[in-house]
Amino acid sequence: MFKIFIPIFIFISFSFFGQNPNPSATLDDYITGEMEAEHFPGVATVIVKNGEIVWLQCYGFADIENGIQVTDSTQFLLASMSKLFTGTATMQLKEDGMLQLNNDINEYLPWQLQHPVHSSVPMTIQQLMTHTSSIKDNWSAMGNYYGYPDPTMSLEDCMQDYFTLTGANYNANQNFLSSSPGTSFSYSNMATALNGYITEVVSSTPFDDYCDEHIFEPLCMEKTAWHMADLDSNEVARPYSYSNGNYIANPHY
Repeated sequence: MFKIFIPIFIFISFSFFGQNPNPSATLDDYITGEMEAEHFPGVATVIVKNGEIVWLQCYGFADIENGIQVTDSTQFLLASMSKLFTGTATMQLKEDGMLQLNNDINEYLPWQLQHPVHSSVPMTIQQLMTHTSSIKDNWSAMGNYYGYPDPTMSLEDCMQDYFTLTGANYNANQNFLSSSPGTSFSYSNMATALNGYITEVVSSTPFDDYCDEHIFEPLCMEKTAWHMADLDSNEVARPYSYSNGNYIANPHY
């Protein structure tokens, strides 16, 4: 499985601050207030007007323990926002006529995947993208699929491990909802991972390489990657949780 890192900027509408030609004081008060209220240890913020960056400011820490401040080069874990790129890759392949959203996913998979109860009802790519496929996240089985350092299991191996009958972590009750595909919503990271794997199969390109070539490089996203090994770890912000007035450092994932 993959994780993705990207410089995160909070985009703020210039019109939000009226016609003030020097909004720094207003912005500083607003941003630091939000950081305190939401317990953000550090952020990078930017105002873009007419396609140009007109204001950029960084606040707080990327690593509290080591006193490393956030800069405009700091990279943050993107977590589920990375689903944007999975969806973009899928839609690019659709535009190129390489897949159809409403087709049975078994038209693209090199092995068969069926709902354990509703085997006659096909799962579709659109269902994967809209979290209606009846695929469920079984967190007890997903520990080897992500984490730090980078997982050694390939995306293909993860999918076979979770979805095929002979997979070590296949569980008909825990990996799927009881409802028929297409009938109920349940947010699913594993469905999105399967969507990414289909991109890999259809394009005959490893999913991370596909994103590099078709999304990140065309957009000049030079510091965006799916693996920690592809980044300078000193520039990646540490994730924190907050409890009882204290920031608690967590490992990268």
